[in-house]
Amino acid sequence: MKTSIVVVVLLLSATVAGFYWLPQGDLVISPSDPFSSQPDDYRGPIAATPMHARIHQSATFRGASPDGRLQVLNGALLINRDLKRWMDFYLSSVGEFSIEEITEFMEAEMRTLPAPADQQALDLLNKYLAYLDDISRYDEVSGRKINGADLAGLTARMEWLEDLRRVYFAEATIAAFFGDDEALDRYSLERMHLAQSGDTEAMQQLEKELPLHLRVAREKARAIETSQSLRESIDDPEALWQARKEQFGEAAADRLAILDAERQQWQIRLADYRAFLERNADRENIEALAEAYRIENFSSLEQKRLDAALQANSDL
Repeated sequence: MKTSIVVVVLLLSATVAGFYWLPQGDLVISPSDPFSSQPDDYRGPIAATPMHARIHQSATFRGASPDGRLQVLNGALLINRDLKRWMDFYLSSVGEFSIEEITEFMEAEMRTLPAPADQQALDLLNKYLAYLDDISRYDEVSGRKINGADLAGLTARMEWLEDLRRVYFAEATIAAFFGDDEALDRYSLERMHLAQSGDTEAMQQLEKELPLHLRVAREKARAIETSQSLRESIDDPEALWQARKEQFGEAAADRLAILDAERQQWQIRLADYRAFLERNADRENIEALAEAYRIENFSSLEQKRLDAALQANSDL
């Protein structure tokens, strides 16, 4: 289970315990973007501890800012997609850390919330861990992750997931955590079914029935994918600009060209920094030299990205 939970989290993020069935209490449910309205009461991360330092200096999180956050409103836990992202963010480090260590860390942060939000958060974390464990065991036994590519298998797994969520969570929590996922799952399966029958008119109508924010997100994803494909297939900057202009319009083509130039400059500066580190690797004061170089050549925001960017480039 220790290994399987992180696998489930990574698979569900589009994601230890036995069964916990606890009342929801006075939870505040908010499926909307938490940044659109500021909670009355928010507690940040706990003060630095050895475990806190180990986690945030680990290979998994080095150079990364926590995704999501814990929030309370009028003393009650605020349940929204941001809370789920927060839990998934830390659970993604299982493997580098044990599930016991990550759970202990998350529980410590949850205990800094005011009552009753602290206990509500702990109860919800227990349910979420048990929910992920059930998914991992179901997939391992049934082979759904490997053999579920057929429409019937995918449909069975989707229905099982929806039932499982309603065992562990209240409907409002399901809407906040999984509402978009379930809408997209149902859309995707119905689209596969219509594609098999060749009903293009029904497929177009199905697209229109998606919630507006999901249609916008799908259009953005398609645009990003198209832009990436164009950049990979066209080497000449002018030809690339023309292709983007035809696809997205002149203004968007100009913005993407500026972004390309910024990325190229970033890669050059990153290569210069790597070369500097390699030239001075044997010097006793390399850490002080590296820090001085970073301060002189990178903004404070860029400095947070450096370690992760160097690691990503070395993996290519």
